[in-house]
Amino acid sequence: MDERDWRRYLSAYHDTRSGITERLFQQADSSPYTWLAEALRTEAGTVLDLACGSAPTRAVLPHEGWIGVDSSAGELAEAARLGRGP
Repeated sequence: MDERDWRRYLSAYHDTRSGITERLFQQADSSPYTWLAEALRTEAGTVLDLACGSAPTRAVLPHEGWIGVDSSAGELAEAARLGRGP
C-alpha cells in the first residue's frame, strides 16, 4: 500500500466509523477525554492536540497552554462554533 492508498484508506475508515474511539470508551464506561485530561492536569506546559477534530479535549483542558491542529476545516469550524477554537 503506497502513501496515497493509505491516506484514502484512513479517510474512508473515519468516514464510515466516525466516533469509534468515543464509542469504545463509552462501552467501557469511560471518557477518552476525561482520563486524558486527568493525566495531563498534573503536568505544566503546553498541550499540542494533533488531529484535534472538534476539540473535545479543549473542553476538559481549558487552560492557556492548549493548541489544537487538524487537517479538516469543517472540524475546526465546529470547534469554533462550540467555543473551543481560537
